[in-house]
Amino acid sequence: MPVSVEDIARQMLALLPEDGTAVPNRVMRVMLARALSADIDEGRYRTACERLAAQSRIGLAQGQGGGVVRKPQSAAGPLRRAEGNGGWSEASLMPWLRQYLDGPAARDLPALRGAKWLTCDTSSVGTSGVQWARPDFTLISVKQFKLLPGIEFDVHSFELKTESGGATDLAVFEALAQTRYTNFGYLVWHLPHGSRYERKLSSLQKQCGHYGIGFIRLREPQQAESFEILVEPLRKTPPRDEIDQFLDARLRDAERRQIRALLNGAAS
Repeated sequence: MPVSVEDIARQMLALLPEDGTAVPNRVMRVMLARALSADIDEGRYRTACERLAAQSRIGLAQGQGGGVVRKPQSAAGPLRRAEGNGGWSEASLMPWLRQYLDGPAARDLPALRGAKWLTCDTSSVGTSGVQWARPDFTLISVKQFKLLPGIEFDVHSFELKTESGGATDLAVFEALAQTRYTNFGYLVWHLPHGSRYERKLSSLQKQCGHYGIGFIRLREPQQAESFEILVEPLRKTPPRDEIDQFLDARLRDAERRQIRALLNGAAS
């Protein structure tokens, strides 16, 4: 029996992030199909979107296939979300993730062992027109072998989520989308011990495993030992020209020069 418009609308509201993040239509239909265990008819999907938009419960995003976004229902919403994050915003978490990636990550991430790497903040570099093509951090690693010819060049993307921001299936899809341009994708979720969002941990861990996305739990941002690798990522192999275009669009001039220096040093 086909899923009704009412069921689609109800489930869509349950899936949309509270922080107002836009979800592409193609991704939302996949999420709905998983949640409702049924194919989602495009006509019914569009009718559900139009009804919710008419009720001012969602907004309709434009460009690249369009998308949907939750509209705030009260002024108290942002306050509740801030409380749910324990005072840690994404911006305040960024320096601690960078510190981890610049050093301690080498003991936890197999791809970095024996490699040299560069960590780049790509959260605000490049155009914003492409959905989900802007990881919070992009790490470029270069490894030279003792006997085998050539070098291994890998690009790793890290999507950072706050305590409440990571508690949706959308976080996994966002990290997955970034592997269109990277070899390894990671979801990093700030989830303190005893958080009310821990009930979502098992579900997100299974989804990351299913899609080959790395999953890192961050309990205490200021403690490097609190970063826990829950799922190891699987290597993706996007076309090399797409990786090159992605890096060219997301990196700063100084970072490009550093990468060339890494490559020249490995090749010499």
